[in-house]
Amino acid sequence: MKPIAETLSALRGQLIPVLDIREPEQAAAVAGVLAGAGATVLELTLRSPQAWRCLDAIRDAYPELVVGVGSVLEESQLRQAAQRKLPFAVSPGLSEQLVRSAQAMHMPLIPGVATASEVLNARLLGLRLVKLFPAELLGGIALLRALAGPLADMQFFPSGGINESNYRDYLAQANVFCVGASWLAPASDIEQSDRDAIRRRAEGAYGSC
Repeated sequence: MKPIAETLSALRGQLIPVLDIREPEQAAAVAGVLAGAGATVLELTLRSPQAWRCLDAIRDAYPELVVGVGSVLEESQLRQAAQRKLPFAVSPGLSEQLVRSAQAMHMPLIPGVATASEVLNARLLGLRLVKLFPAELLGGIALLRALAGPLADMQFFPSGGINESNYRDYLAQANVFCVGASWLAPASDIEQSDRDAIRRRAEGAYGSC
């Protein structure tokens, strides 16, 4: 089994589409558009009853993609992620119970944080990578720079409110490990099968990374 730090290294420096897909038939098609534009890592949120089937469809069609799950709220979801040997799981908040469960399963978990206290608690639990969520509402780049001093060994996966006008500024921060990109394939475009719009955004973003 790979060390967790090695597993998460695939995320370093990546612009990661955060996807909310409701139908398995759409999943592989959207993943194909994103992969064709340059995406190598995807996060599929567990916001739909069909999410696990969507994830399996993506992995079957594009085994070369690194695909993790987001919106993890319960230990049972972590267990399913571990059983599928997923490379990472993301939670919107920090729960010691979830972190301990993930560690026991050797499942790489990136919990969400919103304050310096939560970052410190994550550090004391042995983590060095956390999700800053919702990044822009919390202060965005100004907050990341403020945290860099007292918590210099912590790395962040900012997500929430990031878009085509500011993602480069986030990626330029020394303590940013990777960036969530929900705007690349919004649920509205997925539901309407507007893959041309997804392709244009993705090609623009990955072409300038």
